[in-house]
Amino acid sequence: MLNENFGIRNKYLSEGHYFKLRVEMISVLRSMKVGGMVGIIAAIALFSLAAPVTIHADSNWQKAANDNGEQNSLSLTLTGQIVSAGEQRWFQSASQNDALYALFNGQQVSISSFHYSLNAKVDGLSAEGMLALTFYGSVDGQTVSVTGGPVVAMIAGECFPSLSTPSNGACQPSDTSAIPVFFVAAGKITYSGSTIPVELIVELGFLNPYKAPLVISTQDGAFVLVSSYDRSQVVWHNVQLAGNLGGSLGSEAVSGSFVQTTNAIENFVTGKENESGSIAFTGMSDSALNGQGRYTGTSIIPTANEIDCSATITRIAGTCTLTGFNSSGSFIIQAEQSTITGKYNVTWSVPAVAFSGSISAMVAEHNGD
Repeated sequence: MLNENFGIRNKYLSEGHYFKLRVEMISVLRSMKVGGMVGIIAAIALFSLAAPVTIHADSNWQKAANDNGEQNSLSLTLTGQIVSAGEQRWFQSASQNDALYALFNGQQVSISSFHYSLNAKVDGLSAEGMLALTFYGSVDGQTVSVTGGPVVAMIAGECFPSLSTPSNGACQPSDTSAIPVFFVAAGKITYSGSTIPVELIVELGFLNPYKAPLVISTQDGAFVLVSSYDRSQVVWHNVQLAGNLGGSLGSEAVSGSFVQTTNAIENFVTGKENESGSIAFTGMSDSALNGQGRYTGTSIIPTANEIDCSATITRIAGTCTLTGFNSSGSFIIQAEQSTITGKYNVTWSVPAVAFSGSISAMVAEHNGD
């Protein structure tokens, strides 16, 4: 089990020989049991995922709908949230050209070789995978090497459906899924002829998108590596979202609920995502609007309104950024006696776990049989 406190202390060397970054990461990570495996929880909530909330009419689908019969405009406002993070596959890698600096026992390491690739799966509240890491360098004429191994846990940033941040080291009893901000992997450090087992904490790219620096560290802070990345990607599967909506169908006031299932591929190097899935209107005050359909779209991580979380999360300058999410695309819903078509534009909160927006669509009534 990892210790409760994660402390990293570095210093500036005199005479300007090397630059040392002084950092402290105290009480950020706390040990816990997650899904039968040892995990750690970070007091941070961050997520970037797509869900349509703002919708406008789609001319191509409208043209097809025109042949069906009378059309009415549908204008709605929506609010919603993630209720399940679904299954996730995380991929991340970097090489020596991406490394910025490394420290071992507070001393600068001359890096001679470095590469890693992370492949991890999250299902519910558990994580598994592999960190293939090799690092070689020297300190005071002594060789230091670090190797990775199996992923043994994740550090959860947000729990669902409670939307709670697990600062006390545990999701709520009602929670069934979580989104990680770090993975924890088994590893080894060899120095001065001795090899010891360690647990390596790997920061994920969505905590600092667009190839910005990330931290890889032992839990006790003896080894710290700050590096950019050449790949950071997550595949989302069966993410569940839900919320409420209200507005007007022509001159008629309408309200109800919606549910979505999202599958997406998000790239933190480019800050873009492609998504698709199902959407349904349920419990509508005008039951003719109840129906199910599909949507497709793209999303981007905005740089406006981002929040620097380095001081509170990683404690290393420039290695943590909280962001929102903006999405757009098209949808079609088949109701019992009509077809609803349109487009959506999404604005998420920072961090991106809840959303709000509006719908502008067309409802084409079917001709009678």
